[in-house]
Parts: sequence; structure tokens; C-alpha cells
Amino acid sequence: MFNKVFRKPTDRPPRPSWVKWLLFVFIFYVVLQAAWRPSEPSERTQLQVVLDNAGEELKNQKTIDFSSYKNRLFPEYNAATKVKDIKAGTGPVAMCGQEVAVKYKAYKPNNTQIDDKTTKDKPLTFQIGARTAMPVLEEGVPGMQVGGTRSMTVPLSMSYGLKQYQRTELVSGEDIRFELELLSVKPVLGADVLKPYRIVDVQNGYGNPVICGKTIRVNLIIWDVSGKELYSTVKSVDAAKTPEAKTMAEAAPPVPAGISFTPGRGEVFYGLEQGVIGMHSKGVRTLIVPPALQKTLTGKPPAIDFPFPQNQTVLVDVEYLP
Repeated sequence: MFNKVFRKPTDRPPRPSWVKWLLFVFIFYVVLQAAWRPSEPSERTQLQVVLDNAGEELKNQKTIDFSSYKNRLFPEYNAATKVKDIKAGTGPVAMCGQEVAVKYKAYKPNNTQIDDKTTKDKPLTFQIGARTAMPVLEEGVPGMQVGGTRSMTVPLSMSYGLKQYQRTELVSGEDIRFELELLSVKPVLGADVLKPYRIVDVQNGYGNPVICGKTIRVNLIIWDVSGKELYSTVKSVDAAKTPEAKTMAEAAPPVPAGISFTPGRGEVFYGLEQGVIGMHSKGVRTLIVPPALQKTLTGKPPAIDFPFPQNQTVLVDVEYLP
């Protein structure tokens, strides 16, 4: 499946795949602020139908579908965690790696409030992904907008069951309900930064989703808008120094060496850091990353030096390795 979905560096089709065409459609839309449609023959092919539908989806898609973002992290079939948005916020959205300030209240199963020191006058501040707050907070805040409130019912293992937060008055096996209010986020990413950013699922994976603060390993190929490969973690056949070695390399499956990083720690550029959230093992995504998101959230150099062209949008193929 890896060979079928994730492009190898040596794959050089005579024309870009539908994903690259999708990128071209999107760039024309942003630049011209108008719909772009190629001329259609009398009989439309299946590829043309896909292109048209994808183009329409991009034009109508908001920067990031945070409802889908929440559902990816807390799917309805996950009986251990129940999440419900009580009030939609109107401010900036909390994203992996940002510093947030939250107010929360916690309740026992009988609706008795648990005494906790966090108040609105003294909010809890933490960086999403740094693992300095309870998991219920780190995992529950992403996707919320400032001013919004969210209810989360979680097992003790995500809150007061952990050693550093343990409460002796709570019974093992009880679920605790938290009511979160997002007060602020920083740095704030403006609409002009996020508008050109897109996440396209190419292949769904399986298992638990990627969450902020969890170390993962991915295969990565970065392309410019012309289809030129800029960076790859997949072993290239071109590296073979003899004809015999090249033949063997062509016949062998790609080597999933990949790179490892922890979303939220600023180890890679932010478009990748944010783009992997919610992925499942062996899932594949294509990210359309504008120049503003080709750096870390803090502006510090990433642990890996990616060769980005100056002031150009890039296309990133990423596969989450098991």
C-alpha cells in the first residue's frame, strides 16, 4: 500500500498527480480570487471529475475544519472520553505548540465540584505539547476558540489518577467531568497566515490518532509547485553507484527510515507539526504549506534543516509510520 499511495522520489510521471493539480488549482484561486476551471471535453473522464470536485472543496473549505479536528482526536466510538462543546468561542483557535491560558472546573460523577486552585483570576497557563498540564487539558484544549467552553468526561488516568495530581478522596474507576474555558492563546496566528494552509487526507490509517506532545516517526517528501523534489526521507534509487545496485534498489521496497519529532516542541516547521495532528498509523496526508508556516512557531531554527524555496508555497507528502 505504501508504494501505491506514497510517491517514491524516483517516481517521475510525465505530468503531476491529481494532488499537484489540486495544488495548482488552489494557488490560482488564492492569486486570482476566482474559480479556475479547465476546458472540458465532451466526455468528462473520472480524473476530471475528481479535479473539479477537489477544486470546489478547496474553494469552500475553511482554513481548518476544527470540528473534524476534534472528532479525529475524540471519535464518537471512544467510550473512554466524551467531549461536548458547550459554547463556541469567537477568538483565535488553540493549536499544538501554542501557550494557552484556561479556566476549568472538575466534578465527580454525582456532580459535586472538586476543590481545585485554578480560577479565572489565576488561570492555568501551559504550552500545548510540553506535557506540563493534566492530559485532559493538553488534549482537550486544541481546536477550541478563545471564549469557548467545552465539557470533557474522562477516566482518572487522564486527570487526578496520575501521581502528580492524585486526589485521595476520589474512587478508582470514577470518571471525572471537566468544564474548560479557553481564555487566551499566543502567539496568535492570523487568518492571513492560515488561509493558504490546507490538509488533504490521501489514505486513512488505523489505531490511535497523533496528539500534541506524542513523539512520532514519519516519512516525508517535500515538493515545489513545479513538481521538483526538494527533500525526502525515502531511500533514492539515484543513490545507487553501480547499474547492478540500481537494479536491486529499483526492485526493493522503499526503506521507511523516516524522521522522528514531537508535535508541540518546535522540532520541525509548523506546517508539518500541525498537519500530523489526528493522523493514524500508516495514514498518508498531503499538506499545502505557505511560507509563513515553513518555520517553527517560535521562530527558532528547527532541529532539521529543510531546503525551502524563498517565499514559495510547497507541497508535503507525509506518511505516519507505525
